[in-house]
Parts: sequence; C-alpha cells; structure tokens
Amino acid sequence: MKLLYIRGQEVSCDLKKRLSDENFNIQEVILYRTIAKRHLTNRCKNLLLDGGVGSVVFFSTQTARVFCSLVAKSGLSSMTSNVVAYSMSKNIADSLKSIKWKSVIDVILLQETKCTEEQFPYLEIKELKYEHAIYGQTARNGVCILSKYPIVKNFQIDIVEDYHEARYIECIVKYNDHHVRLGSVYVPNGQSPDSHMFEYKLRFLDKLGQRMNNLLKNEELTIVAGDYNVAPDEIDVFDSSLLNDEICFHIKEREKLRAIFNLGFTDAFRIFNPNLQQFSWWHYQGNSLRNNQGMRIDYILLSPQAIDRLEACYIYDGLRKLENPSDHAPIICIIRPAKAFIEQAMSFD
Repeated sequence: MKLLYIRGQEVSCDLKKRLSDENFNIQEVILYRTIAKRHLTNRCKNLLLDGGVGSVVFFSTQTARVFCSLVAKSGLSSMTSNVVAYSMSKNIADSLKSIKWKSVIDVILLQETKCTEEQFPYLEIKELKYEHAIYGQTARNGVCILSKYPIVKNFQIDIVEDYHEARYIECIVKYNDHHVRLGSVYVPNGQSPDSHMFEYKLRFLDKLGQRMNNLLKNEELTIVAGDYNVAPDEIDVFDSSLLNDEICFHIKEREKLRAIFNLGFTDAFRIFNPNLQQFSWWHYQGNSLRNNQGMRIDYILLSPQAIDRLEACYIYDGLRKLENPSDHAPIICIIRPAKAFIEQAMSFD
C-alpha cells in the first residue's frame, strides 16, 4: 500500500522504519504551516492525484488540521475520500530511549503526554521493561506512570469532576512486601488571572488538596509529583517583581499550593536545596534558557513516610539543553523505602 507520510518539524526517529517493516511504500512530504500551500500544490497534490494513496499519517494534530484545511481549499476533497488520517503523538518511547541515564530510573511520572490510550506505545514501553498506568486524552493533557516494579492498582481520577480532563493518575507499586503510592499530576496553566481557566485552576488546586489530604490519612509512603504550574516563593522565579500576580506566580494560586504543603506534604527539592535558585521550566522563546529566565513549577511532594527515607533530590536541567527538548527539566529523587530497596521517582513533560 502506498502511504503518504506528512510531518512537521519533529520527526519520530523510528516511525519510517516501522512503517517500512509493515510493507508500506512511503512517500514523505514535509508540511510546515508557513509553506504548506506550496507543498500541497506540488508534491502532495501530485501524490493525491495519483490515486494510489491508501493512508495519510500525520505526526501531529496541528499538521493534520493544516493539511485538511488546505485540501478543502484546493478542491481535492473528492479525491481524498478513501484517505484515512492518523494522528501521531510525540513518540514517548523514543524520548525515553534517547536519554542516557547515569543510573537506572525505577519509576517515571509523565505529564502532558498528549496521546490517547490507543496511541500509547505499549509494546515499546514493555521493551524498556516498564509496567504502565496511563490516563490519556486526544492531543492534550495526559498523565502516565511507568514502573519497573509491579503496579497492583491504578486509578484514573478527574480532580474536578465536571472537567473530564486527563490530569491525574494514581497507582500502587509493590516491591516484595512494600507498597508505594504514586500520583502523577498536571495542574492547569490557568491562561491568565482574568480568565475563567484561572478559576478552574484554583478549583483544581483545592480539589487536589482534598485528594492529597485523604492520601495522608492512609499513612502510606506516598509520592505525588508533576507539573504544578505554580512557583511558590520568590526564589522560584527569575524576577519576582516582574512576575508578581502573573500566571503561575499569582498570590491566589501560591496560597492554594501553600495549603497543600501545609497538609503535611514536603517539597523534596527544598529539603536539600533550601536557598538554591534553580528552575524547572523555561519558555521556548526569547532566549529564556540562555538567560536563565525560568520558574520552578515542577515538584516531587512526599508524605512524612517518604520524607523519612529521602536520600537525594535534584533538577536535571541538562535534558533541557538537548535538541528538541521539553520546556521542562526532569526532577529526580532517590528514596529508600526499606533496606536494599531504592525507588527512584522522576517527573517530566
């Protein structure tokens, strides 16, 4: 079958090989928003007119939307009735394989996976010897937990019940007779303080606090980590005067996050780095990384039972400096729940 493979700037490193292995004859077209029309009227249009295309594979939903819009405007819609479009999320497995860990990571907490559960790379994750718990959503949000140890239970939870968004997943991991409860959270950004999404963010933080308070009642070794989208203190932003009451540093959301800390959860990074200004997120634009104009909005929060066994916690900002990185740096902590047992929990987008 002839397959038309349309991509933008990001390319899955093994997608073409995998498609070739399935006996697809691949015709590749690069489709950028600014020059998409020219490509459509040249190679892409000719391939569609050829009539032999059985499927079209898109690397991102944005590329798919651009392509479909241009097809309609170019009068080719009648010629594409047999074309099936697949939305391909960023290749999670490839991202994990490309990272040269200095040590084995036993547990990985992911946020903003931006794929449905059907699109999740189950086989590739299994090859990496991880079990998984995933709460997926089309093209946005999405949270996941990967574990080298057995996942005995997992819970997909809508923190704000009337917003069905994949922003929180919880699981129980078992190692011999020991259990660790893990939560991966992706707090809404909030858009702007005058937006209705900001009110949603405040509600989310309230409801998340209620959930985490209930977890403390279990008196379990508990880790809730991820993108909280709030910088709690002045040391956690590059310019507190400039960012005061801006999104992710507004006093209202900072108070909500502080209330979660006050429940009894501890920010693992601050245990070892009480006075260090280090960030976990930098905007892609404006040389933010080069100028270190960032914010610390990602945390690994630990219950008292986990804090007692905490050995280290640090921000691995080296990954942010790689080619095509996430705008977040991973946070790594090392916990010893029992003698000769090391649980390493990691959170990144």
